Amino acid sequence: MKIKELKEILNKYDDETLVLVDGYEGDYDDIKSTDIIEVIGPHRGLQWIGEYKQVRWGQEDDISFDALLLSRK
Repeated sequence: MKIKELKEILNKYDDETLVLVDGYEGDYDDIKSTDIIEVIGPHRGLQWIGEYKQVRWGQEDDISFDALLLSRK
């Protein structure tokens, strides 16, 4: 994804929207897609586990919120 494409996507959302990336280990990939997901967090835990967890359908509550996911898959 090029900067121009990313800017067009980001301009659709409120400036305070949290932006997350998926990932695990090693090297780099291009952004393949973007999605709004509902998450809870941040959580502190193991280094290789993300700070935010996606809320599954039916588990929404007062502390969950929307975030923009930039996905490499």
